[in-house]
Amino acid sequence: MVPIGVKLYIPCIDSAKNTPKLASIIIPKSSETKILTGSEYPPYVDAGLPEGGFSTELINRAMQFDDGKANYRVDVINDWGSHLQPLLEDGAYDLGYPWFKPDCAQRDKLGENSVWRCDNLRFSEALHEVVVTFYASAEAAENIREPQDAYGMKICRPRGYFTHDLEVMGLVPPAIVRVAGANPTDCFERLVSGEVDLVTVNADTSDRVVTELGIQDDVAEVINLASIQTLHAVGMKSNPRTRILLLRLNKGLLGLRDDGTFRVLAAKHL
Repeated sequence: MVPIGVKLYIPCIDSAKNTPKLASIIIPKSSETKILTGSEYPPYVDAGLPEGGFSTELINRAMQFDDGKANYRVDVINDWGSHLQPLLEDGAYDLGYPWFKPDCAQRDKLGENSVWRCDNLRFSEALHEVVVTFYASAEAAENIREPQDAYGMKICRPRGYFTHDLEVMGLVPPAIVRVAGANPTDCFERLVSGEVDLVTVNADTSDRVVTELGIQDDVAEVINLASIQTLHAVGMKSNPRTRILLLRLNKGLLGLRDDGTFRVLAAKHL
């Protein structure tokens, strides 16, 4: 990172015959940073939420933190499955959010897509810590006390969502049947109809959907399968801009935590 206006000492190729001179180097402004997110993932991102959701407001404030002169834009593409591959991988976008970070220390238990994230992505400081919940029918929930109790069951998690926590617990085919719902509401509707045995999404989303559908008496949380995961902004390791962009973003995120803004935003969105 070389600040604009810094004086660089640039010796000639044959410095023995030529006297080096100091030159003021004007570094052109970098091109626009393109940031990608999706929708229908409240309270983190959704077009109908204030400021586009908790994550979106956090990203905007972090990018503008301190000097507020960041040259960037945020696009919403409501197809999560296309974000990492091909849109980030092919360089159409510089950063994407919010994405879960696998436990790369347990890569021997991770599936192909999770290992790909470990090998190819750089992760920002955590945007959020998220409780990931599991729900079953009210009758079945009390009989599920450990991952092995869910073997043979049909588990619904929306299409395009992460699976690394399931992989670490061994909740992958053929031990279970994975059902990719269209969205969290679809998964819970399948649970109530008996089409699936378990639904797993983040706690904020599950609380909202259960309330909206009015199924509080029909389903119950499986406490022992819950875990805490972290959401991040990500960029490709192969993109030379990723490291610098994440340094700027991380500086803003840490600044928002230090000055208390993060707590204010959390209270607003959660």
